[in-house]
Amino acid sequence: MSNYKRKAKYGERKTKNITGAGTECEVSGCEREVRARGICAKHYQSWSKYGYPFPSSYLPQAESLEEFLDMRHTKTDNCWTWTGSIDIYDGYGKCHIRGWGDRLEKLGVGGRKPKPKRPSHHVRAHRLAYAVWVKPIPKGSVIHHICNNRSCVNPDHLQAISPKENTAEMVERKTYLREIRELKKRIKELEKGHKTCCTT
Repeated sequence: MSNYKRKAKYGERKTKNITGAGTECEVSGCEREVRARGICAKHYQSWSKYGYPFPSSYLPQAESLEEFLDMRHTKTDNCWTWTGSIDIYDGYGKCHIRGWGDRLEKLGVGGRKPKPKRPSHHVRAHRLAYAVWVKPIPKGSVIHHICNNRSCVNPDHLQAISPKENTAEMVERKTYLREIRELKKRIKELEKGHKTCCTT
């Protein structure tokens, strides 16, 4: 059935709001209908891509990379959680940085290089945090999270290691977690057996 026939048969298609049906967007000056998280579709798209629901011209501009990082994380007792954009596929924080191209190259951050139409560097937040707050990233190294929290940018939780070491650590952690699961399963079986022995 074509869109024209569907429209003639069922009428105008109504978009389903996830939250706040019939209310206006929370961004000041925007009168569009809410789509999700209290904001309209346009601002939601900006939020999911950049970590904030309005154009970057509204944001206070950072004077340095240190200030850029300070503006985009919250400190807790342990981890410093990245409040900017998060990659939906792997959970790592990501940045879109305009300017400071020479400094990013010297720090060894890497990332996707800017294009003529989109003059911003695309880098991982934890790599940028390590390079700015600890030291430049050695060539061929990956930045490993000691805390196993991918959105953490605490420099005390980051270390530069080789890809081979990173893979070995990941395999070791998965083996360790599997052993924990097996032990928990065994404990439940023992508890179940203990309860039946005590009740008889």
